[in-house]
Amino acid sequence: MREDEYSVAGKMIAMSIVHDGPGSNFLSRDLVSYISGQSSFHSSVADVTDEEIGKVLEEIQKASSLQTLRDLMVLTGLQQYPLALIPVLCHSKKKLSAVDIENLFQPELSPDGSNQRAQENMTRRFWANYLLDCEEHNSEVTLEDVLMFAMGVPCMPPAGLDPQACLEFLNSSKFPYGKYM
Repeated sequence: MREDEYSVAGKMIAMSIVHDGPGSNFLSRDLVSYISGQSSFHSSVADVTDEEIGKVLEEIQKASSLQTLRDLMVLTGLQQYPLALIPVLCHSKKKLSAVDIENLFQPELSPDGSNQRAQENMTRRFWANYLLDCEEHNSEVTLEDVLMFAMGVPCMPPAGLDPQACLEFLNSSKFPYGKYM
């Protein structure tokens, strides 16, 4: 990000407020308090929407001392492996790619040389082309939307997804059907 982009964004928000336009509804109260010079911090674990991160934060919050954090191995891990924990603790600017999404799914393919395998390979090519369209913004759907629909997460977790997703082809029907039909 260019150095002046935050300044420009701040000026745009200020101009909007001064001219009776909408304010910025996306800033947290804590950030606004920090910007305005107040040192209070009132966020809670309940503000975290990611369930797994919330559970870990609850454990940390229950820690009564640094010794408890050491017992949880959080502090020790952070001290011993700060570079390894950066992807877990810090936001990444890495953009999701079509290849990332494609590699998420392990295909279960019919035997090599079969007619079904040829159809499955054609379907995989259509899928790859669709993902490229999403990546190149030739579709209203983004790669993040695809990931959220398929896996229930808006971005790739730092540790990856476990278990790996499976791409299964339904060769017994011309039409897709739900799991419980």
